[in-house]
Amino acid sequence: MTVDSRYRRLRVTAITVALSALPGALGGMLLGGLLFFLNPELPFAPAPVVSAALYYGLPLAVFSLLGHLVLTRGSLLDTWRLFPFSLGAVFAATASVAFVHASRFAFLLPPGINRRLLKLGLLVALCALAVLATGLLHTIARRAYSWRSKVFFFCVVFISLYSVVERRDAFGILEVRSQDPNRIASRARPTLAVVGLEAATFDVLLPLIEQGRAPFFARIRSEGVTGGLIPPADPHRSARWTTIATGKHPFLHGIVDDNLWTAPFLSSTELRMLPRGLGFEHWGVAETRRPVTASDRQAMTLWEILARVGLSVEVVGWPVSDPAPESVRVHLSDTFFVTGGVETDDQGPMIERARLFQARPSRLDPTLTARFGDDPPEGILDAVAQDEWRRNLAYFLAAQTPPPDALFVRLPGLEAVSEATFGAWYTIAFEGIQDARAEPEAQRLAAYYSWLDEVVAGLWEQLPEPRVLVIVAPAGSGPPPAWRRAWDQWSGRATTTAGPEGPGIIMIFGDGIEPGQVLGDVDPVDIVPTLLYALGLPVADDLSGATLTDVFDASTLARQPLLLVPSYEGLTETD
Repeated sequence: MTVDSRYRRLRVTAITVALSALPGALGGMLLGGLLFFLNPELPFAPAPVVSAALYYGLPLAVFSLLGHLVLTRGSLLDTWRLFPFSLGAVFAATASVAFVHASRFAFLLPPGINRRLLKLGLLVALCALAVLATGLLHTIARRAYSWRSKVFFFCVVFISLYSVVERRDAFGILEVRSQDPNRIASRARPTLAVVGLEAATFDVLLPLIEQGRAPFFARIRSEGVTGGLIPPADPHRSARWTTIATGKHPFLHGIVDDNLWTAPFLSSTELRMLPRGLGFEHWGVAETRRPVTASDRQAMTLWEILARVGLSVEVVGWPVSDPAPESVRVHLSDTFFVTGGVETDDQGPMIERARLFQARPSRLDPTLTARFGDDPPEGILDAVAQDEWRRNLAYFLAAQTPPPDALFVRLPGLEAVSEATFGAWYTIAFEGIQDARAEPEAQRLAAYYSWLDEVVAGLWEQLPEPRVLVIVAPAGSGPPPAWRRAWDQWSGRATTTAGPEGPGIIMIFGDGIEPGQVLGDVDPVDIVPTLLYALGLPVADDLSGATLTDVFDASTLARQPLLLVPSYEGLTETD
């Protein structure tokens, strides 16, 4: 073999390998770029960008290389024929992922990033059409690719990569303006109690009200304000409860997942959000992750604002609220209850006393457990015990002297009960099917709502006047999907479990509240500005929501002007 022929063979092999590996390498680079879209706080410097491209690009390049070699058997001609279709498939997949994430994460990403992600999807989709059309025309005409076509392919590759690199222009840090403390007037305010319920829905509550099995909720409906809460786009509990607590969209408060993930290509920065639907958490990041905490939050909660303007505030069982802020008088985070009062970052003298209030399933009052039928399931008893513990503490705190100015308590037990029983309730109450197998589960759900009615009524009685009570559920239980009901019916089983989430609820009751008012769909970010107004405090301009003035009666609106401040962020206790 001559030197020239050996050189030509080596050159053909190199081109074949490069063409075979390029689609996978490009896909990995675009995937790495997507992480920088979803995590705007990542340092967009050459080192992490190159590291991400190599980390995801190299494995996919090897996969692409092996696939092409199998399909083309190493033929350069066949590789050129396959190349535009492989490249087009990568572009089409990237465009689909960009469009899906831009739509699904509309409230989790800064608007600039979201728009740029849509533009990326459109640009890459056009690249896919151009490449596939070129490949199809050459295949039909059985034409070899000219140097112009080859240059075109690599120009398209460059454009797609540039569209990822150029995304940094879409994101700018918002400048937070300090508030004017002189505008935070001191005046008599109502006592505020906010009760969070998991999975509560009017689909169960309204029938029970009509049946007289939820008298306090019936009173709120007739004498207060009720409305449906728009279900969150993101299913993570941490994000939804933090949105309610801060009045800001997730891309502003920074909690977009229940966990933070270690990025293998970064030494210190953690990822807040991962691509969805790709199983990315199993292969795209390191196994190291940790739950989000209040330290990861980038916005103040309502209880922090109230504490720093001089009000006494107590928090019981709210997610993503530990470590405890020093300004809050009593703070018992969700972590405290989940770990049985053992592992917690909460501080203060209440910790030891709070453990004494713990309710255990085996020690629940028999008259209480009897409400859920004979020999209720262990999951029901666990839910009751968790809520009973929080109830006992909330009653105790509300009865203290002096009483708190604001009390936040979350009761999570309904979620587990609804998950196990809502399908039975839906079958009987909405489909009209009298299934003896589903009846006990439906009655357990009704009994739990009735018990929560008594719990909330008891808390209301503990609050000093004037007072305002807010009940909020970020999402409600939804009916089981049709395929599940059909399958259970075919297999002879009763459908008892819940399906995808539906709208949540909001109920506001107390002094200054318009009686009998029914709101339309309420955005969760509207809650904080509305409660600030209810307490006679200025509403911050940097909140994502609006003040729901329809909540208040005419006399309140007439005597209390709506004051505004630029922001509460940065507010200190001395302000």
